[in-house]
Amino acid sequence: MRLCGLTTSCASDPGLGRRLGMLTLVGALLTAAGILAPVRVGVVSGHSMEPTLRYGQPFFYEPATSGLPVRAGEIVLVRLGDQVCVKRVFARGGARFWTMGRTADRQGHQIVGADVPISRWKARYPRLHFRQVRVPRGRLFLLGDGTTSMDSRHFGPVPASCVIGRVVLPARVDPPAHRTMEWVEPRPRQRRAEAARRRASG
Repeated sequence: MRLCGLTTSCASDPGLGRRLGMLTLVGALLTAAGILAPVRVGVVSGHSMEPTLRYGQPFFYEPATSGLPVRAGEIVLVRLGDQVCVKRVFARGGARFWTMGRTADRQGHQIVGADVPISRWKARYPRLHFRQVRVPRGRLFLLGDGTTSMDSRHFGPVPASCVIGRVVLPARVDPPAHRTMEWVEPRPRQRRAEAARRRASG
């Protein structure tokens, strides 16, 4: 993701110039109406937030201030080292949830849906590794909407102080369903196979 001012040349991409011009007009109208606080413009340069934010798409963001609340589900800009990234807040400090994956470390883990007890997940997938994640106070667990996103599943929760802005346009949308593993009731054949595995491992 890169940030740019309105004077940045977009001549090499006429479509980008038109989209940026339209967003600028909409942003000016909303600001004049008092709906938005002063905003700035950013342009997406990665794929981690697709399909919500696509490569080359302009967006408006509200710069972070001491009074800027950050809520789960919102899309934020965070400074990680020398990079500025766009991610969605999955959980705030104090939250707990489970992940599962093929290895004991967090690399490649998927977040487990909380709709059924974790014991049922462990019984169904006895060969997978499960980790309980507790987000420390003052930190945020961030996810990208894209399936190949590098996010807190890889580098862990980040300090809330790293947030430098909140995306306000395009408006907030619900995160994709692939972000968590949702429970699906097994078919009769699957239930028999799972019971056989439990007997063999017990």
